[in-house]
Amino acid sequence: MEKKCTRSNSQFITDINRYLFNSFGLLFYSIKSLITQKKIADIKTDFVNRITHELKTPLSKLTLATKMFQNDEMIAISSTYKGILSTIDRQNIREIWV
Repeated sequence: MEKKCTRSNSQFITDINRYLFNSFGLLFYSIKSLITQKKIADIKTDFVNRITHELKTPLSKLTLATKMFQNDEMIAISSTYKGILSTIDRQNIREIWV
């Protein structure tokens, strides 16, 4: 006995269309998710760069001021102040490069 196909051609085409539609929908959703994740990663990177810049700017200014005070031509400073300025300078350099 031969088994007859119970599905018509139109049902078969409908099933294929549904499968293709779902596949393209999934592809679209995946691409949209990747783009969203890329935007979030860019925002995070920009935020970290801005914070790093904002933290290093005052330290750079403090380092410049320390160098200015350490200049022998600027002011004759006592050895205690020279030691303090030297410590400030070392700590600034360490903080800038962390």
